[in-house]
Amino acid sequence: MPFYTKGWLPTGSPHRESVRMLIDLHNHTWPRSQDSVLDPEDLIQRAKAAGLDGICLTEHDKVWDETTVQQMADKHEFLVIPGVLTEEEIRTVREHTE
Repeated sequence: MPFYTKGWLPTGSPHRESVRMLIDLHNHTWPRSQDSVLDPEDLIQRAKAAGLDGICLTEHDKVWDETTVQQMADKHEFLVIPGVLTEEEIRTVREHTE
C-alpha cells in the first residue's frame, strides 16, 4: 500500500498486507480547528467504534507532527494519517464552484 508510510501504521497492524481499508480522509479536531468539538483521542475512539480502519487528521493550515501521530496510532492500534487543508485550496475550490 504505497500511499502511506509504514511508520503511520500501528505496530503489529493486521492491515500491513490488506488491500482494502475504510479511511475517512477529512477530519478536523479541537482545539486545532473551529470546525470540530472532538479532540483527537475522542475522534479516534469514535472512528474505531464506527468500524473505520483509519482516519486522516486534516486541519486548516496546520500539519500534525509525525511523532505525535505515531504515538496516537500506537496507543489506539489504529491508522492515523496527518493531512492539511490550506486556505489556498479552499479559495481555489470556491472560485471553481461559484
